[in-house]
Amino acid sequence: MIRLLFFSIVVKFLLLATLAAGETDDYQCSGYHEYDASRKGNLSSPLYGQRAQYPPNLFCQYKIKAPVGHRIKVTFKDFDLDLSSRCTQDQLVIYGKNYRGVLGTFCGHELPRPILSIDNEINLVFKTDFIQGGKGYLLEYESGPNMQLCKPGTKVCRNRNCYNPSKVCDGVDDCGDGTDEEGCSLYVVCIKYDPYLNRSASGVHPIRTASDPHQIRKANPGDIKIVLGSHGKFTKTPYQQVRMSAKVISYPELLGADIQNYKLLDDVSLIRLNAPVQLNAGVHPACLPTFGHNPLPGWHCYATGWGETRGTGSSHALKQTLQIAQPREKCQVSNELSQVCVGNTGLSACHGDSGGPLQCQISDRWFVMGAASYVTTSDLNNRGLCAGPGAHTLYLFGIIFITLVAWIDAESDYYLCKIETYDASLKGTISSPLYGKLSYPISVNCKYKIKAPLGQKIKITFKDFDLYPSKYCYHRLVITGKEGRIIVVLCGNQLPRPILSDEGEDLKLEFYTDFYGSGRGFLLEYESGPDLQLCETGESACANRNCFKPEKKCDGVDDCGDGTDEENCNFPVVVFPRNCGVQIIKPKEGYDRLIGGEEATPNSWPWQVSLSNAKIEPIGHFCGGTLINSLWVLTAAHCIARRYAAMNIIVGAHNLGNTTSYQQTRRSVKVIAFPELKGEKIKDYRVDLALVKMNAPITFNAGVQPACLPDFSFKPPVHWQCYVTGWGETRGSGFSNSLKQLLVEVRPDEDCKGMYEKGTGVCVWKAKQGVCHGDSGGPVQCQVAEKYYVFGASSAFYSSFVSKWDDTSRCAGMLSQGGYAGTHGRIKWIKYIIEKYT
Repeated sequence: MIRLLFFSIVVKFLLLATLAAGETDDYQCSGYHEYDASRKGNLSSPLYGQRAQYPPNLFCQYKIKAPVGHRIKVTFKDFDLDLSSRCTQDQLVIYGKNYRGVLGTFCGHELPRPILSIDNEINLVFKTDFIQGGKGYLLEYESGPNMQLCKPGTKVCRNRNCYNPSKVCDGVDDCGDGTDEEGCSLYVVCIKYDPYLNRSASGVHPIRTASDPHQIRKANPGDIKIVLGSHGKFTKTPYQQVRMSAKVISYPELLGADIQNYKLLDDVSLIRLNAPVQLNAGVHPACLPTFGHNPLPGWHCYATGWGETRGTGSSHALKQTLQIAQPREKCQVSNELSQVCVGNTGLSACHGDSGGPLQCQISDRWFVMGAASYVTTSDLNNRGLCAGPGAHTLYLFGIIFITLVAWIDAESDYYLCKIETYDASLKGTISSPLYGKLSYPISVNCKYKIKAPLGQKIKITFKDFDLYPSKYCYHRLVITGKEGRIIVVLCGNQLPRPILSDEGEDLKLEFYTDFYGSGRGFLLEYESGPDLQLCETGESACANRNCFKPEKKCDGVDDCGDGTDEENCNFPVVVFPRNCGVQIIKPKEGYDRLIGGEEATPNSWPWQVSLSNAKIEPIGHFCGGTLINSLWVLTAAHCIARRYAAMNIIVGAHNLGNTTSYQQTRRSVKVIAFPELKGEKIKDYRVDLALVKMNAPITFNAGVQPACLPDFSFKPPVHWQCYVTGWGETRGSGFSNSLKQLLVEVRPDEDCKGMYEKGTGVCVWKAKQGVCHGDSGGPVQCQVAEKYYVFGASSAFYSSFVSKWDDTSRCAGMLSQGGYAGTHGRIKWIKYIIEKYT
């Protein structure tokens, strides 16, 4: 062992010495490459075909753009990148339009399956570490209005393979992920099988596996892949099968939003697979214990998994370790029904083992006694490690599984929708599937059409609305009008306001749900008439479909809830308020322990703004901004590209799923980007600043205040401590519901080289942390003489720069810099615009 360690150190030393001596390839990608997909073409990694290996230290960006209405298909012809767990070393990432959504992350030597874009643009990022890698990649791109992944007459699997419809439900997994066997007649078996041989999770049923909620609580269930019959991470066995998750259910006390606040006492979940697996010599379910089979102290059991061992990284091959059952107080818990404590062998479960099984042999069969939950240690010298003389592992006891299986068996998981057409000449109702009987099913796409009589309008009034809340409206009702005009996208559980069509306009409704969560659903009433109105006689309609009385116009009170009744009232606006930058509600200071920041004290950053898509209700947050007076907001120019017509500005918010007493909403009436970003040049982001004018002034209160703007040329000095705030993503886990803050340090412009033109921005830095998607447009704020000044807006060139040495996340790396479009030098322009258009 000592020799091996010494040899490893020598190899690394020689490699670094070689790099330091200048014997490395200095090739760098130049600029941002754009390709026209209106004609078929090829794209390859740097020096592909010229050298045996692509260069190290690359960060290359490419855009492939097709004509409007076309989709882009990418077919790989060759692929050879260094293979690493989660592709953390060398990787090719393909994003959708404007870097929204990841279409695929690739590494290794296996030729990826073709990719089909959602719209007419894709973006590619090729990143390599400091060690030279493989041959590289060669891909072919093409586009067309009817481009498909598969040949006519075949269908697409979730993993982008193709299958013949005649192969559906034939008991053979033609797709490789079970797509062609979904929704077929499921069979139930009695769990009395031989001992397990090889599995990656606790299999308790041919279509179910057991895991723990603290591992799956932040994942979209539709993105969870279950691999069975595996042994090595990077090799396949003849027994291996892949399935996708169709449903995730945590122990009853962890349903819905409560899963975020899971208790260790009930850290158990079941995952339903999209299709049954085929049992074979390498894939078998474990037995579940009966109520009396508690592992007693002294029992010898086994833990298995691919987790870390003493901080050396996760194992490539499945490992096993003998574990001895201990009294529960050794794990510092005492629940006798749902927990089992094991340890005392110097080895334990670790990162990557969570959710894995503890299996004990009774007679000639193996029983899964629980799912790995957490590790404790009494050895002060080994705190932070997963193995040592005092390490113990807590497993959540398997008897809970029995209750869950009985519960799931009683549910119906599949529901087939058909397209329904309704005649609005007669008043009627439409409801979601199973409304009034059960919660609506998962994985449905139901379509409804309401036809309007000639010359009449259709009015929809909601009687009930309860969809499972999600940050991205995974459960939604979309209402469209003529020529696909989106009227509104509804999600959550707030009762929507009535909807009125144009004259003679048919309405189409689409109800989508994903693989996780449910609710009561919706019930709506429709009617038609030539003189239908949203509001009562004598009332006027607000832009958000509320109603107000004419005498309430310009009375200084926002009766509409979006400022419509206070528009064009000539209220005075102070361009630069003197009482700016004051926090009436004091913030937390110095809290920066978490990736992505710490949750802020509600309304302690009173100038923080959420920009929201007005067509998504109740809220469609996409960017941040800064309130600089009662009528204007500062944000990033890239945030408002093509969003001019339907944008809400929300001030006084904290948790985007709830409303505070300070909260106010306005609509945008004018958006002006910095002069260098006019027209098509807005895509350059050279000075990524914009101003948004609201339709009516907001009212200042304890939770809504303007930030100060600095003097014309003042820029925060290097090493100043400032704060950034936002609702952005943290390590790809989705937008944060609650506003977060992060303490950062101002750095020299050179540290953000390439993010903005020198002298136009502000560079900030935080070790292993940074802003991310959804933070764009938000402020970097620094305190000067008891007041906070906004010195920049989070820019989109990189909303969070990832160091080329980083291998953990797109938004927060070992050295994570963020580029902010600076307000210094733009103050005269801001003042000119506000005075001109107010």
